[in-house]
Amino acid sequence: MKKIVSLILTVACLLAVSCSSKAKELTCSVDELFDQISKVNAEGELFAYDSERLIDELMITSDLYSEGYYMIPSQTVGVETIAFFKATNNDSAKAIKAAFDIVVSDTKNYQEKYNPDNYAVACSAVTKIEGLYVYLVMSPKKTAIVKSINDNLK
Repeated sequence: MKKIVSLILTVACLLAVSCSSKAKELTCSVDELFDQISKVNAEGELFAYDSERLIDELMITSDLYSEGYYMIPSQTVGVETIAFFKATNNDSAKAIKAAFDIVVSDTKNYQEKYNPDNYAVACSAVTKIEGLYVYLVMSPKKTAIVKSINDNLK
């Protein structure tokens, strides 16, 4: 009898955990999210990396994600960088985040001696995995951009 009760409790716990750990989903398209981000970013018009530049500079291959953007300002000396990708699986999400972490680290190392304002922006950058979604926000308007992401990632 104890074994049956124990088995029932174990199954109930497993079901509760699986139901409560629902992965976050984007409530709009990635294009719509970047339209919203473009309204609050710090440095104006953003330029998107194409797939070749993602591979060459960040080692992010197209098999790691199903959709997303890596955006930098078109014309500025700032370090604003905003990226948001939907990874193809959990390992891909980790690989994308690792690439973002390297970008932040390299930016901090370079800007520390070059530009204290850019260095401060790099030091407060956020890289995060939310389910299969991975994002990087390195911007003077980080709070507004992260809020826009969180408002659309439920």
